[in-house]
Amino acid sequence: MTLVRVAGTVSPADLIHARVQQLQQKTWAQQDAQLQAAQQRRASAAPQWRAPVPPQTTAPITAPIAPPQPFVDAAWRKPHRQFETHQQIKFLKELGDLRASGVLVESEFVTFKKRVLS
Repeated sequence: MTLVRVAGTVSPADLIHARVQQLQQKTWAQQDAQLQAAQQRRASAAPQWRAPVPPQTTAPITAPIAPPQPFVDAAWRKPHRQFETHQQIKFLKELGDLRASGVLVESEFVTFKKRVLS
């Protein structure tokens, strides 16, 4: 008879556990309903059509195009050209004038200056 009495009673912990489960399931159901409502609102607010994509009329570029090379006088390309002192001064003045006028950028100016002074 004792076994029947123990089996028939429910502990307070079991009651609390059952109540927490019910509340969690109710909360989750509400969250799911809110999520579905938000998704439906987004779907109805989105445009139902999309603009057509224009067909590609030109062939795709298969090889990259090389950037244009800056103009360099053939006289400057000669390696190890020997300059005399008055020629060096003359060329450096000309280089400075070209840089000041914007014909040469700083990197080109430095390259040519190194060639003249070497």
